Amino acid sequence: MFIADEGKVIISVDASQAEARVVAVLAEDYELLAAFDKVDIHRRTAALMFGYTTKLELGADFVHPIVDLLPKDGPERFTGKMIRHAGNYDMKKHRLMTEFNTNAQKFEIPMDISEWKAGQLIDLFHSASPRIRGKFHADIKNAIDSSRVLIDPMGGVRIFNGRMDDSLYQEAYANIPQRTVAHLVQGAALKIEEELNGDTEILWAEEKHDALCLQAPENNWMPYAIMMKKYMETPIDFSTYCTLKRDIRLVIPAEVEISRTNYASFEKVKL
Repeated sequence: MFIADEGKVIISVDASQAEARVVAVLAEDYELLAAFDKVDIHRRTAALMFGYTTKLELGADFVHPIVDLLPKDGPERFTGKMIRHAGNYDMKKHRLMTEFNTNAQKFEIPMDISEWKAGQLIDLFHSASPRIRGKFHADIKNAIDSSRVLIDPMGGVRIFNGRMDDSLYQEAYANIPQRTVAHLVQGAALKIEEELNGDTEILWAEEKHDALCLQAPENNWMPYAIMMKKYMETPIDFSTYCTLKRDIRLVIPAEVEISRTNYASFEKVKL
């Protein structure tokens, strides 16, 4: 989609598993939140879905000959990621089946599931992560039932005027995580633009919900990457404005990648 100009590189800075971390905060599942920095949550979720484990293993000391070596783009990890997203936002089995099979075809994952299987996987997920429904969903539902209003950690207000049914609640469950990440990333872009102060060496490429991309000089890209990472890791205070107040300032780690050629060949870098 994008090809770097001669003498330039494309820098991508991505908020790591951002929405899922926000959901863990709202569910007050701090064991899960801590695990994001120690293990690959999607592989561990997949392990439960495929019967490699009998519970959701979140500890860094857990050892299994298969689980943490599952291919990043393989069918098992893809399943773990899809089921976690579906469970976080209370997706129903028919929609999960449709989205799972559509995305599997799109990303050339050799797998599909039935509606029955989708329901089984959702039930298994919630049995292993009871605080998603028991705390996060319950608190959102109480807020909607009492006021129809949700406020995200940055103070953004949304009023839900639709019919009080499952689809409205599902929109509400997704609202704070999705808006929080959007505010974080777009806010970082504004701060970066302000610090650049008219710098003509860079060119913005895109903002894609949980990531920012820009083009920078190949021989001096690191200062720009450091600046992007700094603002993408701005702490998020859940104790002041958020409808679901939590006594925490969440810092979502930002992963940096660069490409010297085009948008299909990013490589991770450590600053």
